Amino acid sequence: MYSDILGSIKTVDQAREFGSEIDILIESLFKTENNFESYLNQISAHNARMIREASEKNSIDTKNQSMINDYLEGVKEELRKLKTIKITIAFEPSNKSIDLIFTWVSQNLGIGHILDISVEKSILGAAIIEYEGKYEDMSLKKKLDELFERRKEEIYERF
Repeated sequence: MYSDILGSIKTVDQAREFGSEIDILIESLFKTENNFESYLNQISAHNARMIREASEKNSIDTKNQSMINDYLEGVKEELRKLKTIKITIAFEPSNKSIDLIFTWVSQNLGIGHILDISVEKSILGAAIIEYEGKYEDMSLKKKLDELFERRKEEIYERF
């Protein structure tokens, strides 16, 4: 019922924005008697399109405020259930990079995950990943530090 929407929310920032816009819609539902389409004009075009398509696909009667409210509350609840994968990388990711990472996560871990991507240039390359209490530093900086530590005597002798 919510998989189309959840499958297109890839990052924590997108989830936060989408959740805020759902709150706007829910609040608007009970303020006036306008039609649902007018409420959708209050949020971003992309998110409005996602909600519109999901409503049609799930046969949500957009004239029934209670039905719309229940659906939107359900989406919010599912957003809260998403598991976060924190990824630190050395570059500002493009949308294509985010899509590739998200696709890999979805294929390997299944749906129900979002990415919390941060940029830390000092790691030089690769990534640091935190997920479900586990931490894995696969950064180039860490590899170079380990190499230097193992071979520091040899390096000092040469200089």
